[in-house]
Amino acid sequence: MANKRAHIGIIRHTVPEPTVYYGCGAECAEKMGITTRALNYLRAGVNKINKQGWKVMTDEEYAKYYQPPRPYKLPQKRPSSSERRYWRLLILKDWKVGELYPKDPERVFSGTMVEFAKRIDCQIGQAHRMVNAYTGILDDHPLRSLRGWRIARLRKYTGDEVRTKRVWCKEQKKMVYVKQTVRGS
Repeated sequence: MANKRAHIGIIRHTVPEPTVYYGCGAECAEKMGITTRALNYLRAGVNKINKQGWKVMTDEEYAKYYQPPRPYKLPQKRPSSSERRYWRLLILKDWKVGELYPKDPERVFSGTMVEFAKRIDCQIGQAHRMVNAYTGILDDHPLRSLRGWRIARLRKYTGDEVRTKRVWCKEQKKMVYVKQTVRGS
């Protein structure tokens, strides 16, 4: 986002209230419909106003109409497909939240999203959308169930990790590297 030093205000006197905009030089120039060079001329006092009626705020206007910049919030990071590849789902058919899990093997599925999409013959995007609704990432038009199947449990499994560790070997009388497999979460 914009640097604090570059946070400038521009104003256009409209009726009943003036239009005020704050941002960095490039954002203000884009809003005014001019180049940054023309904006620098306005800031230096060479020009007073541009053709659309925008001008740089004076100190009195700045004191009267100042609005602090809005804090920039980073968007929530969605897990990538490669991360989701290892997630394990427990999906139940014709099940409502709060009920006991069914015992019938035809109504219970446990596996990955790709396996689930192949089993019920749907697109993988629909399975991702259902997982997004379950995790709370997707707020607009959530997909809670798909053809009667509903997610009961989601386990994020990232895969096995191989770590190398240095240990002392008495037989060789030196430090050696040993590979150790750690099961993911």
